[in-house]
Amino acid sequence: MPETSKEFLKWQSEAMEKKLPAWNEIPDIGLYMDQVMRLMEDYLRFFGEDEKGGASITPSMINNYVKMGLVPPPDNKKYDRSQIATLILVCILKQVLSISDVGALLKSKLAVMDMEECYNEFRDVLNTAASELSDLTGGFDRYIESGDLVNVAMTVAVFSNVGRAIAKKIIALESAAEAAAEAKKKPSKKKKGEKEEEK
Repeated sequence: MPETSKEFLKWQSEAMEKKLPAWNEIPDIGLYMDQVMRLMEDYLRFFGEDEKGGASITPSMINNYVKMGLVPPPDNKKYDRSQIATLILVCILKQVLSISDVGALLKSKLAVMDMEECYNEFRDVLNTAASELSDLTGGFDRYIESGDLVNVAMTVAVFSNVGRAIAKKIIALESAAEAAAEAKKKPSKKKKGEKEEEK
């Protein structure tokens, strides 16, 4: 087996062991920004750096997410379990969706479930995603054995792109339906020249 395949299998094995923390494993004692940063660095290690080689999250990013309403504001500069879980979701989802799409997606999810349920559902899917993707694509083993990792990368990239397109379409449809429902709730204004009903 080629050396690159061995290195990939080692990384894959480590990645499969490194799972997101369970809800109750996320601290709920109120953490300051520097503590949140250390925690997020550990939780997001599998996802590595951004495409520019920078950290996947910074204090200014967190502050921006709070200003945008994606993450609830800290209480006396301390972040609780729910806020940290939200940050985990935002940081992972923003790698495939725009930040506005991430916001719309979370808003829809949190309209029907609380943050704990949303996080647990997300964690379950993410923790099994690699093996499920391998099953969907017919397995990577045949490529890895031959050292043809480029085919693995191509296959995963194609599935990622298709998944992103599906997610974006669903978010757009949900947002349009929500906007239509809001528009129906508002009283309609009378057109110019339209006579008022007699009292």
